[in-house]
Amino acid sequence: MKKIVSFVNFIIQLLVFLAGLGLLYLASQGYPEKIRQIVNTFIYDYKLAIPLSVLLIILPVIYVLGKLMTIGTKPQSIYFENTEGKVSISNTAITDFVNRICGNYEEVTHAESKVHASKSKKGDMVISISMDILGGTNIPESIEKLQQNIRRQLNELLGLENIESVEINIAKIISQEKESSEEF
Repeated sequence: MKKIVSFVNFIIQLLVFLAGLGLLYLASQGYPEKIRQIVNTFIYDYKLAIPLSVLLIILPVIYVLGKLMTIGTKPQSIYFENTEGKVSISNTAITDFVNRICGNYEEVTHAESKVHASKSKKGDMVISISMDILGGTNIPESIEKLQQNIRRQLNELLGLENIESVEINIAKIISQEKESSEEF
């Protein structure tokens, strides 16, 4: 929804900008009569006036609704305290970090991770990763090593201790033949 609102906002601004440029150009060329004709066409030609009126009503409403939806929202973060004070790490930073860890494994061809705050008493967060993995890999062993490595690096390098689980969903198993043929 946010992307749609941003796109509509961009279109509104572009249309207003182009209309303003066009009117300035016509005015600079000494065509006040042309400007009057254009305005009259939009006002008196119902085939243009109705859709234009609808657009002029709907587009600002969509823009305002989009702005209202973003009020009070901020990027979600994980917070904790250490001996020196409070620390906040955004979920985006954590997901990028986890994706880089996954990218270091030859078996993983693609990975997308998400961080979820947990409401259980076991821990503060759940890391969910959807990935593609190469066929011929010992999946249980590789995944367990990856999970342990992610948990260890999040703890050692980012100071995140309360990780409830590292959940992995294997979206695709890529055959070795496909992978080697894509290299050529």
